[in-house]
Amino acid sequence: MIDEIKSVLDKVYPNPPRDTSVKALKILESEDAELITIEDKKTIVGFAIRNRLAEKIYKIDFVVIIPEYQGKGYGIKLMDKVHSENGLYLLESRNKKEFYMKLGYVEMKNNWMYKIQ
Repeated sequence: MIDEIKSVLDKVYPNPPRDTSVKALKILESEDAELITIEDKKTIVGFAIRNRLAEKIYKIDFVVIIPEYQGKGYGIKLMDKVHSENGLYLLESRNKKEFYMKLGYVEMKNNWMYKIQ
């Protein structure tokens, strides 16, 4: 599974300014972090990390979909899986705010957004 996650990150961030794989794997080391994937024909095409901060409060990291699968509904399906638990969801978004707002997120300060499920 780790190699598949690295492969997705390499396709989404072909020239990252930092090692995104190391950062994602470090977040997953937390016992409160959960990897949520979306597949197409048994191939992982995207993932998100849901990290439980407290009872019913979650921080979402690394919502990524391989570019050739973007715009085809995989992001919405992935976020439906992310939101499977009722609670408060927090995430930081610099360039996909419209996508998250369509899913019910509300913009706060400094690129942070929230949703109550």
